[in-house]
Amino acid sequence: MPPPDAWQFDAIGTAWQIDTAGPLPEQAVADVLGCIERFDRAWSRFRDDSLVSDIARGPGEWEMPDEADALLTFYDALNQLTDGAVNPLVGRTLADLGYDPTYSLSSAVEPSPVPGWDSITWSRPLLTTVEPVVLDVGAAGKGLLVDLVSSILWKHTNQFTVDASGDIFHRGTTPIRVALEHPADPTRAIGVVELE
Repeated sequence: MPPPDAWQFDAIGTAWQIDTAGPLPEQAVADVLGCIERFDRAWSRFRDDSLVSDIARGPGEWEMPDEADALLTFYDALNQLTDGAVNPLVGRTLADLGYDPTYSLSSAVEPSPVPGWDSITWSRPLLTTVEPVVLDVGAAGKGLLVDLVSSILWKHTNQFTVDASGDIFHRGTTPIRVALEHPADPTRAIGVVELE
């Protein structure tokens, strides 16, 4: 059971903190951890047993989880708005550049080109690929997971803050102040945002 006010844990490769006015029921804790595990098993390109890793191994037709519609529809809109500059099929290129499962951070090979978004077909609930592709849902995926976790917490308490290393959802009667970290000096803030 987490402590009454601040539950800290690591998940999806980053630090999380969930603040509540009192202890969460055991069922809420189990539901949150289960949600995160299901999401990670589907969307992580760092896990060999994930759906994304299966998709990366070869072309095919893949039944996607419920949240895929929101996520892939969002990325479809981003792809259109940016003329293809934002594309979650960038995963293999990122791995080639060193952002791989071992975080080697060194480019071992010539980076693979990023497949065009039109190289996949999304027709809920099926994703169809004609070649192996590596999805990297990145910040949008983490933001969606924070929303999913928040919807679970809302069933148990009306005051909480979820902080997944900077992706924050706050609900309550008291606003919180969030410092915006200086990019060159983590001990300084370049501004403050108040979340109500």
